[in-house]
Amino acid sequence: MSTMFAIKVKNELVNIAIRHNGGRIEIYNKLVFVLNKHRKVYAVDNTPQGINNINDLIIEHSKW
Repeated sequence: MSTMFAIKVKNELVNIAIRHNGGRIEIYNKLVFVLNKHRKVYAVDNTPQGINNINDLIIEHSKW
């Protein structure tokens, strides 16, 4: 089961990445690389499974 990740922008969730079934992270918005590394991310449709901020997303993305 995949998980969509989002950040809050003015009280609205904006999708930034998705983790596919195999664990691969696909970044939807390249601005994720310039955002504050400690900015909270939200797992929209599943559990976060250890991804709580932008830095966690980038680390997991770089593994692929």
